[in-house]
Amino acid sequence: MGQPDRLLISRVAVPYIRRHFRRLMRALRGALSAKDPESVHQTRVACRRLRAALGVFKGLIGKKRTNRWRGALRGLAQVFGPARDLDVEIAATLGQMCNVGEQPVIHGLAFWLAHLEEQRFRRQRQIVRAVRVFRRSPFVKELNGWIRKHYRSEVSFDPSQTQHHGQISITKEQQKLLSKRLTKLLEAAESVEDPNNIDGHHAMRIAAKKLRYSMEALAPVMGVTSEVALEALRNLQSLLGEIHDYDVWTERIQAVLNSLPDMGFDSLRWLNPDRFVPGLIFLQDKYRSLRVTRFRQLAELWHDEKVQALWKTLRDSGFQPESKEDAAKDNTHVPPPTL
Repeated sequence: MGQPDRLLISRVAVPYIRRHFRRLMRALRGALSAKDPESVHQTRVACRRLRAALGVFKGLIGKKRTNRWRGALRGLAQVFGPARDLDVEIAATLGQMCNVGEQPVIHGLAFWLAHLEEQRFRRQRQIVRAVRVFRRSPFVKELNGWIRKHYRSEVSFDPSQTQHHGQISITKEQQKLLSKRLTKLLEAAESVEDPNNIDGHHAMRIAAKKLRYSMEALAPVMGVTSEVALEALRNLQSLLGEIHDYDVWTERIQAVLNSLPDMGFDSLRWLNPDRFVPGLIFLQDKYRSLRVTRFRQLAELWHDEKVQALWKTLRDSGFQPESKEDAAKDNTHVPPPTL
């Protein structure tokens, strides 16, 4: 391993991985109690960032080791994902209840909230079990050892000096990975032309997420353009995430409404549809309306001239940082959407 690679590990990879590994372990402590939904969210985000970073630095860490570590994080994230999704939907349902005055609607929302809470209670058991298993897994000890081996806390690192003097630069393998992920995003973004292309919007959300987290891991050595790109990707991911939530929620509510003639919903045959259907219909209509608004914001953001120029700049540069002169000229700004 040459000096540039060693610098890339000790001054870019290790600080980033160390920071998010510590956040993951802190979040796991809070996740053992269902009282703190934020801990579940932070656990999920830390898993995503760590998995992305390990993929970005795979060539420097080692393929077999990276795949093993990413597998451990994937297993943990698969348990936390559904729980986090339910936390978000519960919060959204509570928010709608606070803005409704009609008693029949409130009754239906209360029924739906109780159903979501029961589902979330079941997930919490899985979370507690997964946390205990994860803490005892070889992954925790191995990653801790790898961090201690490479981390150099005494070395002061000035990213602005590094990126312009060529001490550290991303590898060809990393350039190829980022280019591939940008291509995936641009391909999936064709779905913006069709508001009803739900699968396409979902693919675009995943592509934006993967590109964003991969670029974040390399941000200290990528220059000003990458900072602007990360802002755009955060905005895109936020809008696409909400759109995806509304798609999932309306579909689930529709499945319940469709099951009512047979009263087969979770075998709760004692339920009176006349009492809770108005609330479900209200909620479904509300989510559909919000989706229309978010999709319009998404289309406006994606078609913005500066955003389109940004992707072209990244593609043409091959994800290499620009010179000081180019950075000084760059006044690109991505306006945040109104959420």
